[in-house]
Amino acid sequence: MLLGNNPLIVPILNAPSYAFASDVDGGSADSLVDASERGGEGLWAGSQLGLVTGFQTRNGARVVWTGGVELFSDEFAQKSIA
Repeated sequence: MLLGNNPLIVPILNAPSYAFASDVDGGSADSLVDASERGGEGLWAGSQLGLVTGFQTRNGARVVWTGGVELFSDEFAQKSIA
């Protein structure tokens, strides 16, 4: 999720500054290179990416979005932090 200036979006876990994501189909290396050559169209990078983000909807409900099911794996949960 690309974070913006919306006060209803709360970053919980940001991506590292060297991270990137793309909305191109397939996610192949060639498609990422093509996106970067088009001036970054469809390519987001760095700490503006939220791996875990909380939302508050207009009616007051709260929702948490995660970047993938791998965040809930035992391997990820037991990984040591340097």
